[in-house]
Amino acid sequence: MNQSIDDIDQRMILNIEYLAQNLQPMTLPVFIRNMHITRSKDETQEFTDNVDLIRYGSKFIEQWYQIYRTETQKYNVPKRQLLPKRPQPMPKQEIQEQRIIINPYRTKSRQAQQNQIQDYQLKPLRRLQRPYFSPKSGSYEIDLAFSYDTIKHREQIYLFAININTKYLVVIPIIDKSAAQLKNALTKLINSQYVNNIRSDGEKGLT
Repeated sequence: MNQSIDDIDQRMILNIEYLAQNLQPMTLPVFIRNMHITRSKDETQEFTDNVDLIRYGSKFIEQWYQIYRTETQKYNVPKRQLLPKRPQPMPKQEIQEQRIIINPYRTKSRQAQQNQIQDYQLKPLRRLQRPYFSPKSGSYEIDLAFSYDTIKHREQIYLFAININTKYLVVIPIIDKSAAQLKNALTKLINSQYVNNIRSDGEKGLT
């Protein structure tokens, strides 16, 4: 059964996200082999030698590999950053407040009873109920940011694009807010990232 280009792209994105989250960064040949898009070693070698010529779905193999490398940067944080910080001694006042919050029920402390807010309607949010979550992968929210260059004495404008689910930020400088500049910036975003959905806050020029 022939698969549509959209189905192939969606499967590629899901596989890339899984590999980026669960495995160490891979070289190009290992990436091609783990994506299960070839049927033999010879075909894998052919894909490796012609990454800029062979198209799979809507993108070339080289573009898929760049998307994979971008995803790995989000999940493979250097070990040095993962080391826990040395705990700092907690002030006595915070220790006392923490004790009050830990056991607010069935206590004789009036202070604890006053600090506890009784609201039986509060329920924990489920994953799909978070205010900043999109069920579609590759969803970005865009906005414009402005700064003033004191050396060149002119205003600098940036297009900010943040992945709604992963919070991955892409910043693209533009010259002005013209339609041509915004179109070029969005084209750069789409070519460098997997973009499935874009939304803005309704600012003029972005809608």
